[in-house]
Amino acid sequence: MSAEREALFQPQIHLGMRLLAGTVGVGMLVVALRFCWLAVTDRKWPLLAALPLVLALLSLVYGSVFGTEKVYGLAEGIQVQRGGGWTTIPWSRVGAPAPAWWSFNPVFRVTALPVEGAAPITFFSSRDGLKRLEALRSSGR
Repeated sequence: MSAEREALFQPQIHLGMRLLAGTVGVGMLVVALRFCWLAVTDRKWPLLAALPLVLALLSLVYGSVFGTEKVYGLAEGIQVQRGGGWTTIPWSRVGAPAPAWWSFNPVFRVTALPVEGAAPITFFSSRDGLKRLEALRSSGR
C-alpha cells in the first residue's frame, strides 16, 4: 500500500459548509422551539404548523451537507473514513464520478462517487480534484 494520499475533496469548503449549516440549523431549531413555546403558552396552535417544515428543512440540510465525506486518493483506491477508521476501497469497485442529483452550485460542487455494493460516496469536489481522481482511477485499473 502506498503511503502517499491525495485529498480529492475540498477541505475548506467541507469544514465551512458544515459550520455554516450547523449554525443555521441551530438557529432554525431555536426559532422552531420558540414557535412551540408561543403555541403552548398563547394557545395559538396554528404556529405548530411551522414545526414539520423546519424539521423537513433540517433533515435535507443534514443529508446533503453532513452526508459528505473526506475522500483521499491512493494508487490502490480511494480512502474514506467509515466506522471511526479509514477504509480503502479498490479502484475496481469505484465507478465514474458524477454530480450529485441535488448539487447545482458550481462553487460548492458535490460529487457522487458510486461504489459497487455500497451507497455512493458524496464529497465537495473541484475540477482539479476530479481530474486527479480520474487520473488515479485510470492508472489503478
